[in-house]
Amino acid sequence: MLHKILDDKIKDSYIVINEPIETKLYDHLYEQFYNEQHEVWQKFRQTYDIETLNSEQLQSNAHRNKDEYVGYWFFKQRTDNRSIHIKIGEQKLSYKPNTIVIMNSKDSFELINTQGDKPEMLVCFVYFNETDQKKIKELLFLSK
Repeated sequence: MLHKILDDKIKDSYIVINEPIETKLYDHLYEQFYNEQHEVWQKFRQTYDIETLNSEQLQSNAHRNKDEYVGYWFFKQRTDNRSIHIKIGEQKLSYKPNTIVIMNSKDSFELINTQGDKPEMLVCFVYFNETDQKKIKELLFLSK
């Protein structure tokens, strides 16, 4: 996943990765979103040496009482045509499918939705291993 990071997507306090995995795999994960024990999810976690937790509510609440970086990986429903944004500081990021925002788990963001009620906003919290944590920290440090 982290190999898809582009320099212009590294900001002061977060990183954005568009299409961190191939669309075909993303679609398989999407189809099994509510079945985290499915083989496709197990294999995915093993391949990338990560932990995941799926949620129906996009909120900046992935903190596990650890000093760590976490990924908020968007699984926008195919029927959801609303224009929703995540506001981090003064920056607005689109809530787009197969996009991950990596930030310190203690930091927060604001949801901006101007188009009606919020149905489920699927998100996968991605918890990175120690090697990836160090790489993320270094990338964010170098961007300052």
